[in-house]
Amino acid sequence: MKPNQSLNQNTSFQLKALPPILSMAQLLQVYPVSRSCVYNQMHQGLFVQSIPLSQKRRAWLTEEVLSILNAKATGATDEQIRALVIQLRQNRSSKFNAG
Repeated sequence: MKPNQSLNQNTSFQLKALPPILSMAQLLQVYPVSRSCVYNQMHQGLFVQSIPLSQKRRAWLTEEVLSILNAKATGATDEQIRALVIQLRQNRSSKFNAG
C-alpha cells in the first residue's frame, strides 16, 4: 500500500479481486489464521458467522470479512469488533428479509 493510500481504498480494490463469498480455503488466504481460530473467534463474537451452502459446506460474505479485517487493522478493540459483528448480522438479516 502506498503511504498516502487509505485502508478503505485498498479494501475497495480487494472487493473487486475477490468473489462475493469465500470458502474456508479462500478465507484463510485473506485471513491467514488456523481454522480453529476462525471458529473460536466466531464463537466469541469476534468474527462474522458463516452461511450454509449445503449440509457440509459453509462460506463467508466477502464484504463482511473485509469489514472485520479493516476494523482489526485499524486497531479496533474486541468490544468494537463485537459491535461491528452484531451490526453486520443485523444488516444481513435486513437484506435477506426485505423482500
